[in-house]
Amino acid sequence: MDETPLSWKGLSDLGPILLVALLGGLVAFFQKCREGAARPFNFVEFIGEMATSGITGVFFYWLCRGFDVNVWVTAAVVGVSGHMSSRGLFMLEKWVEAKYNEWTLRK
Repeated sequence: MDETPLSWKGLSDLGPILLVALLGGLVAFFQKCREGAARPFNFVEFIGEMATSGITGVFFYWLCRGFDVNVWVTAAVVGVSGHMSSRGLFMLEKWVEAKYNEWTLRK
């Protein structure tokens, strides 16, 4: 990997990634509206869902890049994590906690 996540090249790669993550978030929002868990015309809920989906997708993209995951698998992971939104962030938090605890036990 030649570029860092916050370099110009790294940031320019995020356009398609955000699009995939936001599509996953859009599907999740429509699903929540259909189930009655979200109000269809509530702009604040929609923006919150989209922001969380985008951030989650970017985080999982960076993880996939860091672990050299295949680009097709990465695209799927980004879309699913965008759909999972805050649940994806919770899973990521639990994974980081486990890795941190594993690392601190080795010392």
